[in-house]
Amino acid sequence: MKYRAYSEYKDSCVEWLGEIPARWTLEKFKYLFQVSNEKNGVEPVGQMLSVSGYRGVEVKEYNDEAKKRTLEEVAEYRVVRKGQLVVNTMWLNYSGLGVSDYEGYVSPAYRAYRFTKNVNKKYIHYLLRSNPYVMAYTSQMQGIRPNSLQIKTDDFQSLPVLLPSVVEQECIAKFLDYELDKIDLLIDKQVRLIELLKEKRQAVISDVVRRGLNHRVKLKVSGNEWLGEVPEHWGVSQIGWLCKVGNGSTPNRDNQSYWLSGDYPWLNSSKVNDDIVY
Repeated sequence: MKYRAYSEYKDSCVEWLGEIPARWTLEKFKYLFQVSNEKNGVEPVGQMLSVSGYRGVEVKEYNDEAKKRTLEEVAEYRVVRKGQLVVNTMWLNYSGLGVSDYEGYVSPAYRAYRFTKNVNKKYIHYLLRSNPYVMAYTSQMQGIRPNSLQIKTDDFQSLPVLLPSVVEQECIAKFLDYELDKIDLLIDKQVRLIELLKEKRQAVISDVVRRGLNHRVKLKVSGNEWLGEVPEHWGVSQIGWLCKVGNGSTPNRDNQSYWLSGDYPWLNSSKVNDDIVY
């Protein structure tokens, strides 16, 4: 999609930002935000929150009740107020930040920031989650293991924030809300279509393996409630009468023909639980 160009541009002096509209400015992050150190205490605020790379700040859902935090545990968690910026410093390379639409609390590993300047919060939400910024975070993250990389607080707070006028910020935010709503709607429709096609695929398989290719053939009761009727000339047998199931043993590693892409394909018993075997 192409957009109308501005009449004049200037060098941002930031390599990863390149040229920007002449009237736009750059402010360091630390001049626009202030860390919020508010803690939960004995009465938690709202629900526990997390940051999704796709959706931003959202209510954390627990599929396992045993994983829920106790009141004692969440007493030291950080409070997040509606409209504050929430940052997961270990997921910045996956867009792990966003402006919250909720009041709640987050793990002490997160940071919460208050806005200190008059800016459009939704614009900031989109800006700081955009690809150039995610690449900038990633380039400055440090750590020993890939899954424990973090960006230093000073480095993060020194990042430049690109600021059009407040009026332009509002226009940009409204435009993105509108366009992304349309895209999300299309995604939802495609997801539903894929689910319907999966159902149709399974229905075709189930129908053909139970009834065959000739739908005019006479049917008979199979004797199995879940199997229903089958073609009159088909037989119904137990698996145990058609094959022999036995236990094997793991091949000796001294015989490399079994282990190094040899001529003998084999699986160990643990693979039985996998959906796909490579």
